[in-house]
Amino acid sequence: MESSSGAPREPSRLPTPHAGAGREDAAVDLLTINEVAAALRVSKMTVYRLIRAGQLPAIQVGKSFRVHHGDLAAYLSATAVQPAPDDNSGAGPESDRYRQRRP
Repeated sequence: MESSSGAPREPSRLPTPHAGAGREDAAVDLLTINEVAAALRVSKMTVYRLIRAGQLPAIQVGKSFRVHHGDLAAYLSATAVQPAPDDNSGAGPESDRYRQRRP
């Protein structure tokens, strides 16, 4: 994915909220649904489903939703998948489940 400057964007980096013109409080770090979808590389509908399911906290402003940058980071941390240990206890061809047992 490329940023607006044309430079490649680091995939693990979350988008930083931008300070709008005349915005007094830059500490409010709210992301739009489009920004969240781009960060997760999913559709906007997927983001809306996460919000409606209660998995991703959001604030409704009028008809629009905004997500705190920290809430997105917390969601990603909570849903991170840990690598499986390399001890052949999985369901690979070498596991006991796939070996034929002879009487």
